Amino acid sequence: MFRRVPTVAILAALVFSGLLSSTVSADTALPLPDTMAAVGDSISQAASTGGSLGADYPQNSWSTGTNSTVNSHYLRLLALGAPISGQNNNLSVSGAKAAALNDQMWNVVALEPQPDYLTVQIGGNDLCTDTFDAMTSVDDFRAQFQTAMGTVTSNSPGTSIYVVSIPDAYQLWSLFHNNWWARFIWSAGGVCQSLLANPTSTLQVDVQRRLDVRQRNIDYNTQLAEVCAAFAKCRFDNNAVFNTQFTTSDIAGDYFHPSIAGQAKLSSVSWAAGYAWATSPPPPNAAPTASFTTSCTGLTCTFTDASTDSDGSIAGRSWTFGDGSPESTATNPSHTYTVDGTYNVALNVTDNDGATGTTTSAVTVTSPPAAQQMWVGGLTATTAPAGRSGWTATVRISVVGPGPIAGVSVAGSWSAGTGATTCTTGSDGTCTVTSSSLSKKSTPSVTFTVSGLTKSGWEYAPAKNLVSTSITVSRR
Repeated sequence: MFRRVPTVAILAALVFSGLLSSTVSADTALPLPDTMAAVGDSISQAASTGGSLGADYPQNSWSTGTNSTVNSHYLRLLALGAPISGQNNNLSVSGAKAAALNDQMWNVVALEPQPDYLTVQIGGNDLCTDTFDAMTSVDDFRAQFQTAMGTVTSNSPGTSIYVVSIPDAYQLWSLFHNNWWARFIWSAGGVCQSLLANPTSTLQVDVQRRLDVRQRNIDYNTQLAEVCAAFAKCRFDNNAVFNTQFTTSDIAGDYFHPSIAGQAKLSSVSWAAGYAWATSPPPPNAAPTASFTTSCTGLTCTFTDASTDSDGSIAGRSWTFGDGSPESTATNPSHTYTVDGTYNVALNVTDNDGATGTTTSAVTVTSPPAAQQMWVGGLTATTAPAGRSGWTATVRISVVGPGPIAGVSVAGSWSAGTGATTCTTGSDGTCTVTSSSLSKKSTPSVTFTVSGLTKSGWEYAPAKNLVSTSITVSRR
């Protein structure tokens, strides 16, 4: 069954024969790419070139194809010596309009590695629609293309982009409007009816409609050129494809898409108008410079990689810490030593082209001083009446170490009632807690238990307590 694909896309591929009326010369030759990709519509998918109408045959693509008859950009780059074998990613989608180009650009961004060279051919399906009014507006077309270009240039900044103009779709009508089979397929398949409806009509309304479609074709190309010009790594073909004439042999059997000959012509014309490529060997890869900084606290050190690569990026790291422990491949590792001393830390880095760099630096680590110990030195208690039927208990806690210790936070609990459960020792190393009012009749005694001692830089040593941590107080 016939499958519709970007007509103009097709035309673009068909629009080539002989010399261009306008050829763009590249000012500066680019280094040969390692990877490439194609985005766009059915022309870049080489639809209808393999025998089944509307089916994709990307091996025949003008951009990334492998068919030697077509001699795609990919094959031409291989012939120049580009190390690009197998890196010909065709991400175009048959039937795509400019509105879908941004999604294709995100797919380009996601490639590993990202492409050095990207071809863009879009707009045929915006032009070739079911009706004239269904064509994409010029403003929308521009905005959609600009969004897509922003996505790829921002997220794949190393990619050189080549935008091919939309071919002159009007030539399809000129070539085939007197061909019965072409008219039948255009009508039965609903092909590009914005342009090809009523192909034999000489009524002014139909004549003007075709001319208006051609003007929209020109307007779209103007947007491609202007938007591309705003990006440093974008090249437009200066309407080389649009200005090229194509013949009936350049069109596939669906009277819409470029044939194998059309794809070959598209490759030839667009290649001549595209980038110039440097065929001299690239400069040798510069080795990365390994560098790092260190911050140590006690026996633990944190290492921060500060390595650089003048012509690429750091792709891998290997750290050794000088104490026989396993290597680390983290970017900024942390390591804890077990013994005080000076250790030689080495960082080996590898760049994206496989070159390496190494640096070594000594770090000295010292165990933090042991915390001083403290313990409970004594518990004493007093009682006091609280009204006619109540009483309270007060417990004094003494905290000692080398001597009385001030500033210790004491925590504990009462066996009955409520009241203060914490206190902080003064200069004499003691502090007190007082219970809530207790009933003389139902609570003749109460117990306070010390549960902990805390002070910064000190350690509670319960085993050294001089007394029990609990004291029971009876009313008098």
